[in-house]
Amino acid sequence: MDVWFLHSGETVPTDGDVRLFRYGQMCQMLAADGHTARHWASGFNHFTKQFRCQQSETHEVEPGYFVELMATTGYRQHVSFQRIWSHQGVAAEFRKHARQRPRPDIIVASLPTLENCEAALEYGREYGVPVVVDVRDLWPDAFLTPVPSFLRPLVKPLLFTFERQAQRICREATALVGVSEEYLEWGLQKAGRSRRDGDCVIHHAFERPQLTAETEATLATKWEPMGITAERGLRVCYFGTLGRSAGIGVLAQTARLLAERGRKDIEFVICGGGPREQELKSAVDGLPNVRLPGWVKSDEVAWIMSRSDIGFAAYEANVFQSLPNKPIEYLGGGLPVLTTLPGELAELLHKSDCGASFNVSDCVGMANWLEMCADRPQRRNEMAANASRLYQEQFATSKVYREFIDYLLDVSAPTAIMRAA
Repeated sequence: MDVWFLHSGETVPTDGDVRLFRYGQMCQMLAADGHTARHWASGFNHFTKQFRCQQSETHEVEPGYFVELMATTGYRQHVSFQRIWSHQGVAAEFRKHARQRPRPDIIVASLPTLENCEAALEYGREYGVPVVVDVRDLWPDAFLTPVPSFLRPLVKPLLFTFERQAQRICREATALVGVSEEYLEWGLQKAGRSRRDGDCVIHHAFERPQLTAETEATLATKWEPMGITAERGLRVCYFGTLGRSAGIGVLAQTARLLAERGRKDIEFVICGGGPREQELKSAVDGLPNVRLPGWVKSDEVAWIMSRSDIGFAAYEANVFQSLPNKPIEYLGGGLPVLTTLPGELAELLHKSDCGASFNVSDCVGMANWLEMCADRPQRRNEMAANASRLYQEQFATSKVYREFIDYLLDVSAPTAIMRAA
């Protein structure tokens, strides 16, 4: 089987010492099974805001695993016309270079971006290749995230062109995959149809890095002098891009409440970088129970989680998120999850008894819950065991992405294409 994956934002092996995500990990698994996998990515790195290439390039990472870097323009802001132009550039380069590559058996196009999905569907129609649209973010609805709720009805008509584009993409896809039930339902609503064979949910997955004794020792030498040690009261960790959806106010206010209560035994380690990094620093300035290590690598994430007790999935109000990556990583680290997200994540944590969900404005409730976790270690350990169990059952990479590959083998079969048609 020859599979193409289209995603502009994921890390790729040519970035250096980075953790691979959904498509990168699947490319590795497919290549190991003797298949061919080709990841079409942007020549501009979304995370570092640096160019990966000046001209489109092909890299063979290992036998059967190719990375196609599509030259494009850059951007500084996540929400900007420059970013849209950059996405258009990637799609244009894909249209040019795709015809020069061997025809694949199936294409997986991530939504976002709208531009990549349309280019993939054009290719699929021309060459008779099934195209699975993988709904990973709710574009264009997510464009409304920075817009105050009372202004959204006025702004939404301005997204009409993008809305029609999303509807067309979901309607024309051979099948729809969602990273959560809510995301799949969103895609089906855009398509204007009910669920059928081939439409399914395939969650994000996480493979926690296995640290060698040497790496453990090296990281301990780096982090323990900063106070991140195995000896602790209750340590709450947060990892993520400090962008528009990050719950910076929630993190700061909850930490401040606990500091004012004199709970020196409950500390926060907030890791990440991004456009709101200075806002976070100002919000927690002077708080003795907050540490800000900045951006950390994947092995450092694993090390810090192993010395933490709670994972905080803090988001702003009214964000378009359902079951994102970060809570799954916390579960993979055996951490109970505290979140401000309602809906699917909240229901999952409640059902599996491995965390808690609060309204984004209820910092008092979150502080009280963290105090309970600090004062009742047996209860905390019960939730941690439940978190590890849930991860193994639903979110382990070896399970989830093996199911995704089996799914692609089924959908790429000629009889599957006939059923979808």
